[in-house]
Amino acid sequence: MRVRRNGMDEALLYLEDELKEGAREGIGALKEMGYRVILISGDRFENVEAVSRQVGIEEFIANAKPEDKLRKIRELSERGGCCMVGDGINDAPVLSESDMGIAVGRATDLAILAGDIIIVRGDVDIVPQIIKTARKTRLRIVQNLFWAFLYNSVLIPIATTGYIPPELSALAMGMSSITVVLNSIR
Repeated sequence: MRVRRNGMDEALLYLEDELKEGAREGIGALKEMGYRVILISGDRFENVEAVSRQVGIEEFIANAKPEDKLRKIRELSERGGCCMVGDGINDAPVLSESDMGIAVGRATDLAILAGDIIIVRGDVDIVPQIIKTARKTRLRIVQNLFWAFLYNSVLIPIATTGYIPPELSALAMGMSSITVVLNSIR
């Protein structure tokens, strides 16, 4: 911003938002994990380009309206899923539309309501850990479904034919439940 008096420049002011602590590290970790990181912002091109450069993001979209963000998130979701991290009122629709919406602390109430996960402190460098935890949780769910399916598809039909005594069937059911619980705790 220029401050002028009588047609002459008196001062030149440059204001910018401060990067969130840990942003560079978080972006680097996501890239190391093999994720494509895109910055989509409604800010001016120059600002978005500067922030992208500072945090190591090669791909960015500037001057994005909420509907532009939504279109891009839908496109990315169709290609195999996407995670959206946001904090503004304009981010609420894309947070709810993405496969995993992460609202950053001190986000607008609407963004918090739209997010699947809320980072309370606002430390964006925790996003890679959230994704790792989500992957592990999904793996546990699949494993638990496998054990439950195995019991229900194999042991129940065998038990109904009378090849194994009912007590053994009940014990197997208990062991199946214990296996699922212990795997979940793990």
